[in-house]
Amino acid sequence: MQQKWKLPYGKTFLELSLDGTNSVQVLEPSVPVPDRTQEEIVKKALEEPVSSPGLKELTKEVKKIVIITNDNTRPMPSKITIPMIIDSFFYPETYYDITILIACGLHRKMTREEMAEQYGEEICKKYKIVNHDAKDEAQLAYLGKLSTGNEMWVNRLVADADLVISEGFIESHFCVGFSGGRKSILPGVSGQKTIMYNHRPENIASPYAVGANLEHNPMHLECMEAAKAAKLTFILNVALNKEKRIIEAFAGDPFEAHAKGCAYVKEQMKVPVHQTDIVITTNSGYPLDRNLYQTVKGIDTAA
Repeated sequence: MQQKWKLPYGKTFLELSLDGTNSVQVLEPSVPVPDRTQEEIVKKALEEPVSSPGLKELTKEVKKIVIITNDNTRPMPSKITIPMIIDSFFYPETYYDITILIACGLHRKMTREEMAEQYGEEICKKYKIVNHDAKDEAQLAYLGKLSTGNEMWVNRLVADADLVISEGFIESHFCVGFSGGRKSILPGVSGQKTIMYNHRPENIASPYAVGANLEHNPMHLECMEAAKAAKLTFILNVALNKEKRIIEAFAGDPFEAHAKGCAYVKEQMKVPVHQTDIVITTNSGYPLDRNLYQTVKGIDTAA
């Protein structure tokens, strides 16, 4: 008897048939089904920020606002979140200089068509959207050296902003512990030199630079320091299920809200496992598997 399984692959699924005589263990976290809509989850997080004033208060005396967002290698539901972030502070009679900055890190720039797919046509028409280019020195500002010796180069739009907000999603990350939070700054909108120093072999080889661990993690700690240097003030981070729908959201202080989100995700992702001879996995489907580079994350999780 054949057993059939479906694994996310691109925008469809990879079908797998196994002989029924094989012992198959399916590892899948038991994620709760939300009793609220995605919008309700985000709204509550923005209205009840962690260890921070709300965005209405934070934007009272500012003009230049930068909202850092993910590029399209991440399944961030920005069509929902970016409008809600802006609506949470926007007064029609007030002038705001709002720039949406794509945290490309060392990834390629997004095209206009990809931006519309990721953020929605209305956002693309209404606001200035900029691709961060880590290799373009004209885009960068120097903030000094971090305690690690890393030279902190960041996008000039961030350095010149009155208020820096970021959005992202939280999942286990194979060397920085968890995605989200401080990663919007480093590597997201940092210079190539800064990114490469953070990703240097001795950091990646650290026994603490592993998935789901922040304690003593040198990459995480340096990213935290970089976020403080760049004056990241407020975040909205979400947790997603396998359908890439929002199941929980965390907003507020970049460090406290992110820590709360990481604790939530860590608890949700736990599954019992026994040693197996063969592991078959994918990289969770589009957009997480849109290029070969990203697939290392699926391999790391399987290992």
